[in-house]
Amino acid sequence: MAAEDSPVSPGGSQLPPALDAAYERTFAEPIEKFLDLDTWHTGADLQRIYGQLQQQLESNIDSAIAAEDKAAAALRRHLFEDLETQSWPGKPPLAGRWRVSLSELQGIHAGTLFSGQAEACDGVVLVHDSLALTIMQFGVGLIGYRGDEGTWSCRLFRRDLSGAPVGTYEQALELVTAREPCADSHEQVIAELGRRGLATFAQRAVLAQSGAPWRMGRGSPAPFELLTGSGSMRLAEPAVSVLRKLLLEHRKFVFVSPTSRERGLLTIGNALGPLEFAVLRMLRSEIEDIVERGHLRGTERRQAQEFVDDVGHAVAVGVYRTSLWAPPRIFYAPAQPDLCAQAASIALADSVLQEHRGYPLLLEMARQFCAAAFGRDDFEGPIRAAYAARGHALTYLSDV
Repeated sequence: MAAEDSPVSPGGSQLPPALDAAYERTFAEPIEKFLDLDTWHTGADLQRIYGQLQQQLESNIDSAIAAEDKAAAALRRHLFEDLETQSWPGKPPLAGRWRVSLSELQGIHAGTLFSGQAEACDGVVLVHDSLALTIMQFGVGLIGYRGDEGTWSCRLFRRDLSGAPVGTYEQALELVTAREPCADSHEQVIAELGRRGLATFAQRAVLAQSGAPWRMGRGSPAPFELLTGSGSMRLAEPAVSVLRKLLLEHRKFVFVSPTSRERGLLTIGNALGPLEFAVLRMLRSEIEDIVERGHLRGTERRQAQEFVDDVGHAVAVGVYRTSLWAPPRIFYAPAQPDLCAQAASIALADSVLQEHRGYPLLLEMARQFCAAAFGRDDFEGPIRAAYAARGHALTYLSDV
């Protein structure tokens, strides 16, 4: 398709030709078919539409599952053996596929999890966003099976009228312009990234000061938001310091991702059998590109690069599976073989407790604990009461 015929985005700009090709590869049809409303279903015959939808679902799901099963079988026959026998730069010491026995699971349940030797951390961010004021509440919870628990919270207030009040027509017009989306879009992106960066920093800081031998967290231990400083140079140094303390000094940790875009790793995980885990690579391959493409400069950039050199070789990345009907989960663990095996086994043993999800129950409890401790009603109630007391009960509602 010629450049002048390229599809046009809602903003009026032409979509790059590479996007056309990516769309066709992904959906196995040209984008022109979607753009042509004559190819869409019309009419009010919902039964016919839903009947066609059911047929499409059955056909696509059948073929998709069959293809995934074939890929899993091929990987199971060859890949796991290659992981153990072949050598390559950055190969994890425990690379390969391993199985946790039922007796080992029972030992972990009794000796580590239920005895309070492991604690999990999660967090929540609640936002009240109105024209007059934006309030962000950060809450972090730490919990163990023995009943130990702790909470940390902090509130930030963001105002674009925190200086001298607007008193003239010209100042009011400047405020309107400043609040236009096109003028504020970069600031909004930085604010959103900063919110995630502060939240992930707080969770890892709490884990770093936990008293339990084993610490469990959600997602990657060194996420994009922290390695880039989330647009703040002053966040980068404390973030690296906290991660060094947790990952290099303490070392007994395991992080598990509830969701992931790492479809390649999940494909390998789909080839695992019940109670199996595979150690696949080092963290360095994941975090090096983040730092190199980031915007850190000077001392902060050097510290981040040193962090990649040190931590990148100290953390392994793998995947585990609790049962054939639960999805695989990506985990991060110490690269040292004995600690890596323990960390993977702890995550797997805890995930068996909710076998249908294959996700650590202690992490799920931490999430629910945070949701209960920092409920939205408890957060919004005082805010609305304060507005109402000043005659603005409905003026600055943050939702509809």
